[in-house]
Amino acid sequence: MSDFTSQLQMLLANDPEYRAAYERTWDVLTDAETRAQSTIDALEAQLERDEAALEALTRSAASLPDGTKVFRAADGSLKTQEGTDVSHLSDHVVWRGDEPSWEDYRDQQARTENLRGDLDAWRYYQVETLGHARDRLSDEDNPPSVEELDEIQRDIEAKMPQAPEPTEPAEAADIAVSPAAKIEIPAI
Repeated sequence: MSDFTSQLQMLLANDPEYRAAYERTWDVLTDAETRAQSTIDALEAQLERDEAALEALTRSAASLPDGTKVFRAADGSLKTQEGTDVSHLSDHVVWRGDEPSWEDYRDQQARTENLRGDLDAWRYYQVETLGHARDRLSDEDNPPSVEELDEIQRDIEAKMPQAPEPTEPAEAADIAVSPAAKIEIPAI
């Protein structure tokens, strides 16, 4: 190892099979890192939109005298943001007529929570799987074996989270005024 400063350099210079496996693993890693960062960026942007839509729904909701936000459900009951039935307090609510329904709020809340979960999964993958792979490939004094390089590639592929389906957050203007079905107006 006199001409080489590390075990990795020696392997790369003298073992073409190792060099090919090592370069292939770096390619898989860099492709996965690019995809992960792109997905994380898109999820963060979507989460920002979904959180804004959820906040708009909350602001548009009716309120009890103490400020608690309430939504009317399709069955006519009155629910708080947490889903507590407060129908017995309906006489204390002033309705404007354009409040979002409980179902609109609940659906947007679920979309937002699912998106947070997707984002967390991708961040975990980026740090734990890809970060570990990068650390192993960068270890010049104790480089991974060809078998470990294959294992790293398999881990990168197998542990990659599913790409979430894009969803559009509910917009306050698109929320149904009542539990009745929306009426589609054809364009002229």
